[in-house]
Amino acid sequence: MAAREREGELERRWVRRSWWWVGVVGGWGVVSRKWGRSVGGAEGSGNPQRDFLPSTIFLASCCRAARGTFFGPARLRLRLRWTRGQVAADWSVGFRIRNSMGEMDGTSIPADLRDEGCRDAYQSYLIWDCLSFSIHCFRCFPPNQPPRLIAGSCGAEGSSDLLIFGRAPPTDTDPEMSVPVRTPRWVSPRRIFEQKLSDLHRCTNLSHIKQVHAQVLKASLHRDIDVAAKLVAAFSLCRHMALAVSVFDQIPEPTAHLYNVLIRAYAQNSRASRAFATFFQMQRNGVFADNFTYPYLLRACCGQASLSLVQTIHAHVEKFGFCADIFVPNSLIDTYCKCGSLGVRAAWKLFDAMAVRDTVSWNTMINGLVKAGQLPEARQLFDEMPDRDTISWNILLDGYAKAGEMNAAFELFREMPRRNVVSWSTMISGYSEAGEMDMARVLFDKMPAKNLVPWTIMISGYAKKGMAKEASQLYDQMGESGLVADDGTLISILAASAESGLLRLGMKVHAWVERTKFKCSTLVTNALIDMYAKCGRLDDALSIFNLMNKKDTVSWNIMIQGLAMHGNGEKALRLFSRMEEEGFEPDGVTFIGVLCACTHAGLVDEGLDYFHAMERDFRIVPQVEHYGCVIDLLGRGGRLKEAFALVQRMPMEPNAIIWGTLLGACHVHNNTDVASKVVDHLIKLDTSDSGNFSLMSNIHAAMGDWEGVANMRRQMKNTRLQKPSGESSIELGNGVHEFTVFDTSHPESDGIYQMITTLGLELE
Repeated sequence: MAAREREGELERRWVRRSWWWVGVVGGWGVVSRKWGRSVGGAEGSGNPQRDFLPSTIFLASCCRAARGTFFGPARLRLRLRWTRGQVAADWSVGFRIRNSMGEMDGTSIPADLRDEGCRDAYQSYLIWDCLSFSIHCFRCFPPNQPPRLIAGSCGAEGSSDLLIFGRAPPTDTDPEMSVPVRTPRWVSPRRIFEQKLSDLHRCTNLSHIKQVHAQVLKASLHRDIDVAAKLVAAFSLCRHMALAVSVFDQIPEPTAHLYNVLIRAYAQNSRASRAFATFFQMQRNGVFADNFTYPYLLRACCGQASLSLVQTIHAHVEKFGFCADIFVPNSLIDTYCKCGSLGVRAAWKLFDAMAVRDTVSWNTMINGLVKAGQLPEARQLFDEMPDRDTISWNILLDGYAKAGEMNAAFELFREMPRRNVVSWSTMISGYSEAGEMDMARVLFDKMPAKNLVPWTIMISGYAKKGMAKEASQLYDQMGESGLVADDGTLISILAASAESGLLRLGMKVHAWVERTKFKCSTLVTNALIDMYAKCGRLDDALSIFNLMNKKDTVSWNIMIQGLAMHGNGEKALRLFSRMEEEGFEPDGVTFIGVLCACTHAGLVDEGLDYFHAMERDFRIVPQVEHYGCVIDLLGRGGRLKEAFALVQRMPMEPNAIIWGTLLGACHVHNNTDVASKVVDHLIKLDTSDSGNFSLMSNIHAAMGDWEGVANMRRQMKNTRLQKPSGESSIELGNGVHEFTVFDTSHPESDGIYQMITTLGLELE
């Protein structure tokens, strides 16, 4: 052992001496070539480019180098001390080392070197056996100082001596101190690759992820657990679970962390069964779950049907003692509250049993009670809360606003110690939904700081109320304030325009999109198509649809329903055939549009074929909406007995809309036999709807059954029901005008009724 240590010491001494002499000779040769006669004290050439000498000409001995073997890249840090008279200064110099395999590592450029006159970088390659070093020093000094030999040392995994040829730094009076800085241009490919890996789990660009995956495979890092976890997370964000599972399967012994990442990926992509299958595989392989496993599993549970699963997970948590980590019971409370009234009770029981609660625990429980409609219980818990934050106030405020209790919401808003944008936006949204646009505008104007959310709420509120002038003016003001609309703003405004028929506002938004060359997502383009289709501009809707680069199933559904709604049934069916040819898979909404198209086109047999093909060919189970379309189809075709039989065969309980549709068909075809049966079912479902009695009375009148008419009117009178007047609306100028029978609220009602009288005389 002693002989081996002595042999190593002799070898290291030989290495240091060898590199010392190579450095002296090589360094002085470079100095001589660069400086010429100026070394002896003569004047320089006066050319800064020619007289310039990098600050250091250096070489280093090996770090743990023995018999030509290099033990991995080293990370070096050099500290130099220069002295000249009474002036002393220290500099840190960054080094990068590259071995013969091309692997890079090292420190970044120090900030003090970037700030103090760094003008160039000097690079020297030293080769010894199979070893190749590339050491970069980032410091230079003016060329008017003579070179001097300065000794220093550097520390790494293997200590070594470092010999530096250089010049002392200039004094404060040197004119060269103002030389501009030029940042070195050398960039490490390894550092770029490491940066990509560190940000990989947040990347949503599938092409970039595949490129990094290829580099991972090339570098043989595909079995690294940390790298695999980032790849699985990235692929799951792009909804490519097949690639995520492929990366996971390449790990021979996955850890709990990697299993957790895959479970979370399945939960994020709404594949609850696969998330639980991964959890069971984890248990079979003997990998123990940790405090992150169960919260990720809980993300896959939602709805009343998942209550038993949540209870099973709760039992596991209690059994293995994870309730001590407050993050786990908080996740349980949140998931319980999403499982209906029984889940809220279980959440309350768990919350009550918790020994330690934080603010998240209280907020989660209050939010669950609010979502369940239990506002009194939520307010009581809010009052008992020891420490409230802004989120606590906003949760209860949102509950009052969505319940329409704006007086209670306003009182709570006044009591808030601190209000943020969410607080103001919640109040504005509540008043807007309640139709109180004046109060919403008062709060909007008093709001201290606005982002896109309150602007969007106000513009959409005006549009839904048919106040086109106010909506258009506020939209212009939003642009003048410097805010740029995003996808959410455009979709909300276009949806409100489509709902109320404000074509001009929708066209203004479309013009802004084209003028600013806004990069529309598929969602925004779908909103534009829907707006034009619902406003009756089918040519514009088809033009935008045909120019779409990335259509989805929603795009096809909107266009098919738009054509069907405006009586273009055959065009809608041809578009459905084109959808299948281009490889898009129809869904339940698609068939609602197809059945409506058959109804408006009078294609009864074709509609029945599509209805039966839903489950047979596309494995789509018909819902109540599909049955309603088919009953309307049969009713309009006069096949009332078939329609009535279909209602009785429905797998779900028919609602009032189904029976009302059939009653309307009976009215069209004057079928009192079927109508009387339908009315009996309607009265059982909804006794407050006077329209059913009125419609049945009209059927009796059409058949000449005046006794039946009197009977229906008598029932309406006994139940004190009154049929509401019909309503029509029209967009004119900058507003939407609504009219009802005998309505005098319109400011131009006198002129309107005078014109109606004139038209009546002309028609006679």
